[in-house]
Amino acid sequence: MKRWLKPALLDGVVPLAILMLVSIAIMGEGWTRMHSVIIGGGNPTTPSDVNGTLWFYWWVASAMERGVDILRPDVICAPTGQSLGSNFPQHIDAMMAAPFLNTLSFPSAFNAWVTIIPVLGGFAAFVGARGLGIGRSLALMVALL
Repeated sequence: MKRWLKPALLDGVVPLAILMLVSIAIMGEGWTRMHSVIIGGGNPTTPSDVNGTLWFYWWVASAMERGVDILRPDVICAPTGQSLGSNFPQHIDAMMAAPFLNTLSFPSAFNAWVTIIPVLGGFAAFVGARGLGIGRSLALMVALL
């Protein structure tokens, strides 16, 4: 086996796979019914904040395609009346979600992104823990926290 292959598998592929499986298990129905259920969507009677987030993610993806400055929007509010300013801290994750929203259908694009967010955060924690000299098993525990 090549010298780089074993560390790449043990410090890359295996932790990512474990984190993805845990994330899919936690997201449950949102993953198994990805095309009809929105993760965190609440219900029609008491919709959650995810409605404004979905609209903002869609608007940022659309604005990036059209070349609109997302810090100086071409609209004031979402259709539900939520101000774009209330989503200000979400610009970075909205830009990161744009490829999903432009490629996959709705709501599977949002569900895939929501499932991947904790995987990326956990993997960053795993890499950080390994960088501090912590063993793989403990680093994976850190990543899962």
